[in-house]
Amino acid sequence: MRVLFLYPDVGTMLPPDYQHGVGILMALLRRAGHQPGLIYLHDEIGREELAARVRAFNPGLFAVSSASNQFPRAKRYAAWVKVDTGLPIAIGGIHPTLAPEEVMAEPCFDILCRGEAEGAMVELADAQDRGADFSGIRNLWVRRGDEVIRNEVRPLVEDLDALPFPDREGFPFEWILEQRGGNCSILSGRGCPYGCTYCANEGLRELYRGRGRFVRQRSVGNVLAEMREILARYRVTKWDFNDDIFTLKREWLKEFCDAYPREFRLPFDVNVRVETVDEDALKMLKDAGCDLIRVGVESGSERVRREIMGRRMQTEDIVRVFAAADRVGLRTWSFNMTGLPGETPADADETYRLNRRLCPDHMQVSVFNPYPATRLHDLCAERGLWSGETRDGYFVPDCSLNLPEFPPDAVRQAHQKLVHLRDWCHTTKKLRRELGGPPAFDLVDLIEQAEVETPEKIFVGEDFFTISGDTRRVLRIHPPSRIRFRLTLPAAPALRFAGAMHPQVWDKEGGDGVVFTVRAGRMVRTMKTIFESTIDPKRVTADRRWHDAVVDLSAWAGKRVYLEFSTRTVDPARPDHNTVGFGFPVIMER
Repeated sequence: MRVLFLYPDVGTMLPPDYQHGVGILMALLRRAGHQPGLIYLHDEIGREELAARVRAFNPGLFAVSSASNQFPRAKRYAAWVKVDTGLPIAIGGIHPTLAPEEVMAEPCFDILCRGEAEGAMVELADAQDRGADFSGIRNLWVRRGDEVIRNEVRPLVEDLDALPFPDREGFPFEWILEQRGGNCSILSGRGCPYGCTYCANEGLRELYRGRGRFVRQRSVGNVLAEMREILARYRVTKWDFNDDIFTLKREWLKEFCDAYPREFRLPFDVNVRVETVDEDALKMLKDAGCDLIRVGVESGSERVRREIMGRRMQTEDIVRVFAAADRVGLRTWSFNMTGLPGETPADADETYRLNRRLCPDHMQVSVFNPYPATRLHDLCAERGLWSGETRDGYFVPDCSLNLPEFPPDAVRQAHQKLVHLRDWCHTTKKLRRELGGPPAFDLVDLIEQAEVETPEKIFVGEDFFTISGDTRRVLRIHPPSRIRFRLTLPAAPALRFAGAMHPQVWDKEGGDGVVFTVRAGRMVRTMKTIFESTIDPKRVTADRRWHDAVVDLSAWAGKRVYLEFSTRTVDPARPDHNTVGFGFPVIMER
């Protein structure tokens, strides 16, 4: 039996990815004597090309796997194939599993597979190969004329080691690895015990209630054997464990961390939840070769986490884990979300402030989408908050909800503010590594304590400039303005910053350069100029960059001083369109 899978992975704003579920089904079908094939799509495909590729494979069954954000595309492709080839079409994946009635309302689908499909797909291919009836196979919904036969799901696969390793050769796997810089996705288990209200695991647990253990783990030996097999065929530079929570079972984690470095030297990344790790566990991961941990922060507001998202961790527990990761030398990644029902702009500000405090190496920033069979989906539907749209991309700033206290424009602004913070955190972490720790002072943090002289209040403040893909947090000082700090300097102080003009005004009329000046002294009247430079990116192409500078402050080591930043235009009569700033101004200890 020839079975052709279609996996759409289009418009996600992520690199191409390997789909483990389809890979295991292909391996099982091959082991059972069938011939699986795959059309993997990271870009749209036209109708004629799709039909030609289907006919070239000549399948007896066309099988689509679909996530919720891909379903509009999946049903369009399936309808083309149904009309153009007449093939029987099956669909599976997370969206058909959790929204089966919606999916089977589409006449192009003859068969729907709910839940874990390993047994059902092999039985279906066997039955079709023999010409036998398959309408009673568990996990399948089968269309018979105007009727849909809805079979129950079978028990969960408890022994994951009994499954074959996922088929990677049927995917464009070398290309996927290349696009991901050699980063290879792998799974060590299935299921999550937590009840987050926005997550599909809640619906899956309900579907399988009374049908076996929902949270299952492969043996360490089985995971290492798969890694061994992958390395024999492909060039991998890093492992990426995609388990919901890699650190659920401490004994399993200890066994893995003991065994992995005896054989492998490649770094790996994992997902953790703060309740499942302490500093000992993080050190164990680091010593085994872990490079980065990804942590679900989601919201900085304890109220939002507890009352809306069903996440009961305390803020201090989140801070504890990030601080411990920094101490043991693990890089960190925070997952964040905004635009939730019941969230306010003030809550989103708390997410910003918490991530400022955590300073992760990377932040993932998403706007909430209501996915089927989740409590938040049902709540949005009941209250009429949802437009019915689901976004393709996981990171687009557009909100599909109509939230009275948090309108779409405000959600977009909160999203973009977090994106800017992501870039600031990345730069800050890089600087901290160069300095061997945090700076003595981040001057943007001290704006509220400074003396400001400016013709317009908006001329001075926090900002973010992106130049040639390099985003930095900026002390914005539009000329003619000055800002003066009073600080007690460390024992071996130096000032570090990068002057720049905002790229949006490079091509605007007005101005002929801006003078950046820094002065310092024990008293205001005796301050002396310690740095001065003019940049003119409007006329000088070479000035369209960050102008990095380090200024020695050792003359005032350990003393309390005034430190003044000011800007002025070369021609005082032409101040317009000269938005400039000092990028990442910090005082560090040499």
